[in-house]
Amino acid sequence: PAAAAALQLYRQLGAPAKARLLLARFPALAGDTLQLGSTAEQPAAADAGGAGFAGQLDAETAVRVAQVLAPERDGGTERLFERALQLALANSPAERAVLLTEHEARLHVAAAAPEPAPAATVAWEVCEYVRRTREALVVEDVTHGAARLGLDVLARDPALRGRPVRALLALPFAPRAQAAGVLYLESSRVGAFSGDRVQLLLQLVLSQLAISLEHAQLVQDLRRATAALEAKNAALKEADAMKDRFLAITSHELRTPLNGIIGTASLLAESLLSAEQREQLRVIQSSSHA
Repeated sequence: PAAAAALQLYRQLGAPAKARLLLARFPALAGDTLQLGSTAEQPAAADAGGAGFAGQLDAETAVRVAQVLAPERDGGTERLFERALQLALANSPAERAVLLTEHEARLHVAAAAPEPAPAATVAWEVCEYVRRTREALVVEDVTHGAARLGLDVLARDPALRGRPVRALLALPFAPRAQAAGVLYLESSRVGAFSGDRVQLLLQLVLSQLAISLEHAQLVQDLRRATAALEAKNAALKEADAMKDRFLAITSHELRTPLNGIIGTASLLAESLLSAEQREQLRVIQSSSHA
């Protein structure tokens, strides 16, 4: 508790270096909160419109994002998506966040917060526009933004009609190992996403998410390759075992009549034989013991 209080105080006093030293000594403190940066950088009130996010991102923020979005050991992605949305909601004026990923040239909802997103409430037209153009879309006023921005996609999207969405922010991201995706945020306040720091922070979150997703893809590829090698190794072992069984059976089947031949030759050796017959018998006996 004392260390957590000290960390909070350092952030309030604007001492990021001290905060980083404390986090290095007590790594468990990194999991106490999803808010990034100093307290002074967080929005002061609900009607701040994002202005409280002005300023640059410090090294502590980048480290914190990397910690929260560290790759899963099992190569899973579901928890990564959930944590990315938690970061987005905790550090922006957004009231709702949806993360969409591309599969077979179409977007699909990978995660949503703070609650699941029914398909009818997802701004598919907006998200498809961002996926297609690979450009961020910031709309400070959804009601009057279509004409001003020259975007008919806002007026065409049915998810924006009849819902209290006043501002939205949609950012593309594209992990090299996977298809493209879109982070979609919305707010009921006009101008909620006007602050530069919001976009900078979210871009940082998406960059780290992309890195972790690539890591997860590598882990999955490695596991598939390992499983394939293990399957081939098992097949080779089975083939080797079958060979041993075949040789054992064949050896037994050949040895049985050979034993009869050897026994008969031994009996013939004790009988009266001509020189030629004895020489032929010697050849039989020497061949049977080769």
